[in-house]
Amino acid sequence: MHGAGSRSWGADQAAVTFRRSAWNHFQRQAVENIVSDPYWAGEEPQFRDSLRIVVGAHVFGPNADKIARGLGLNRDKFVRPRARRLRESGIWRDGGVEAPDDDNPLLDLTMQGLVAEGLVCRQVIPSDSDTDPQ
Repeated sequence: MHGAGSRSWGADQAAVTFRRSAWNHFQRQAVENIVSDPYWAGEEPQFRDSLRIVVGAHVFGPNADKIARGLGLNRDKFVRPRARRLRESGIWRDGGVEAPDDDNPLLDLTMQGLVAEGLVCRQVIPSDSDTDPQ
């Protein structure tokens, strides 16, 4: 039995649900703010959705399910194939996401979007210092 002034479990659950909903909206809006940059104004809608996946990974983590749910994109037909390419290229690795280059982050995010789309193949080539056993 609840005493006077105490909140019921239902009210607590409603408050948690509201906070979660507000947070999800904030996360989605953060992705949209970046992807709506004039730098990408003329890009095709499908490419912009690939950019949403790239940017969304910085917000939701490199998890296709969370990105699809958070951004309202089709998980199996759209997000997962792009996520696979981002993992294979090393942009997503060990639970983390490669940060965009500080000197030109929009260009770097564009290239990552092209990798996600499958239009560019990214391959990491070890430097001589990485392969020299000395």
